[in-house]
Amino acid sequence: MNQTVVASLDRSGALAPWRAQRVSAFIEANIEQRMTAEDAARVVNLSTSHFSRAFKRSFGQTVHGFIMRKRIERAQQLMLSTSEELSSIAVSCGLSDQSHLTRWFRRVVGETPGSWRRASRSGTGEQAAVQEMTRFQ
Repeated sequence: MNQTVVASLDRSGALAPWRAQRVSAFIEANIEQRMTAEDAARVVNLSTSHFSRAFKRSFGQTVHGFIMRKRIERAQQLMLSTSEELSSIAVSCGLSDQSHLTRWFRRVVGETPGSWRRASRSGTGEQAAVQEMTRFQ
């Protein structure tokens, strides 16, 4: 194992804190674009397979799962702050279409984006929406 790889991990096999921060910032900054584990691995100069294992140890989920959760969080922010249609929000979050948003939103949040948005706009739903968003952070 070369020194670059060894220096990029802590003893548990997770990413070094500075690498975890760098890849997290990269994902946040590019959330609306198509992104793969290879792209994220390139940012921290690791092979894709090595990076994927270390990423999962650092963040407790796969690279793809992390990216999708970040996209759903961004969609939630847009649903609360704009009146854009869900199809536009989906595309602006890097998802292919509203159907893709709905499938992932239901998987992550537990309900459809439309019902979540309606509930968040009601008096009691807004506080629950903010709590739901902070749960993932």
